[in-house]
Amino acid sequence: MLRSVSTAEARQNPGKILDAVKQRGEQYIIERQGKPMAAIVPVHMIEQRQIAKERVFELMSEVHARTAEEDADKLEQLIAQEAAAVRQKRSRRKGGDSE
Repeated sequence: MLRSVSTAEARQNPGKILDAVKQRGEQYIIERQGKPMAAIVPVHMIEQRQIAKERVFELMSEVHARTAEEDADKLEQLIAQEAAAVRQKRSRRKGGDSE
């Protein structure tokens, strides 16, 4: 569950907040004057995000290596076509059409 707390509340109840994060997986947004300043989340979320980020960069490197000799304009055109096809497919799903 995502909760917002003020900086004052975070200072007054750090143990309570940390226990809720660790034991129940709660997430907190720390706000100052109503503006989000920081987040307290379970460590496993940060670890998962880092793993996903590393995987994205690995995939990007693989794609770059496989397409290094290809014409950049041709690749951009192919990417645009595929993206349009995916958008169209999603749009049909949202509209209730079956495939």
